[in-house]
Amino acid sequence: MMRKATFLAAVVVALATTVAHANTVTAKFTTMVNEKAVHVKNGSQGLYVWAGLSKFQKMSINPNTEDNPAFYLGDVFTGYCIDLKQEIRWNFEGTWQVQPLEAAPFGAEQPPMGKDRATLLRRLWGSYFSDPNNAEFQVAAWELLAEVPANGYDVTKDDGSFYVRTADDVEVDVSKINTWLDVVTDDNYSGPEASVMYALVSDGTQDFAVLIETGGQPIPEPLTLTGLLMGIGGLIHYARKRGGRAPVR
Repeated sequence: MMRKATFLAAVVVALATTVAHANTVTAKFTTMVNEKAVHVKNGSQGLYVWAGLSKFQKMSINPNTEDNPAFYLGDVFTGYCIDLKQEIRWNFEGTWQVQPLEAAPFGAEQPPMGKDRATLLRRLWGSYFSDPNNAEFQVAAWELLAEVPANGYDVTKDDGSFYVRTADDVEVDVSKINTWLDVVTDDNYSGPEASVMYALVSDGTQDFAVLIETGGQPIPEPLTLTGLLMGIGGLIHYARKRGGRAPVR
């Protein structure tokens, strides 16, 4: 049996090695497709934000190998925000870690989204990823990730954790969003699910969900700090605390 001191030392070494070899992508946030202005309430935060499909220019990846899922991203790629607690600005260039969707934090002081929320996001992506409804899709994604399930998924329900403030000048179609939410959260859902989804996460800016097409070739899931901690089986409690603001134009 490995002694306690030896075991802890091995964990520390493994964590350091994992962080050093995390898959990353450096990209520039260039624009937002089909954006619409929307007033939302996220917990105690009242926010006026832009919702839409975020577009990026890929600058580089590390390591530059096929084992890094970002290898399969195009020179221009798109994604949806999964983090309302932080902002991103036009022409911002940053570096994101590439993580399995389930392991991605979806907001400051929040745990990884986990399997259930990731499944709902995959359903939404599989059924309703289309133009010109990118703004509605983004708001629906925020509802699925930020709402407390016990409150039900209704983007106009003002006693929930997340909702659209319909009393203000809202440009999104809330009826369409609620229809989508009813479908993807139904226990009997049998529609399509997007499968090859990853998250781009960063301490300094918003996190994004992306669909990575691999031409049918399997790619190893990136071994990240989150993944390793989750695999230790509860010996270490993972918590991530970040600050920031909502996206601004």
